Amino acid sequence: MSILWIIVAVAVLFLVWVIAVYNRFIRLVQRTKEAWADIDVQLKRRYDLIPNLVASVKGYMSHEAGTLEKVTASPIPKTKSRPRAAFTTATCATSTPR
Repeated sequence: MSILWIIVAVAVLFLVWVIAVYNRFIRLVQRTKEAWADIDVQLKRRYDLIPNLVASVKGYMSHEAGTLEKVTASPIPKTKSRPRAAFTTATCATSTPR
């Protein structure tokens, strides 16, 4: 009779172990699916933000173009510059001979 109880106990322990391993496997599969879903969400969010980024760059580009046109069209007072002969390597130590 005691051998029967030992066999039943071993069978129950084996069944509990099989259920635990199966549940862990299912949990890992579910985590993998959730991780891929999170990646899909991040990629979709990034894809949805691209038009906003393009619009921002176009707005900045038009602002910079307008600013550049205003600066180049404004009357700049002519400044007196040194003659080219006076510009030597002594005045500019980083220049190289040409």
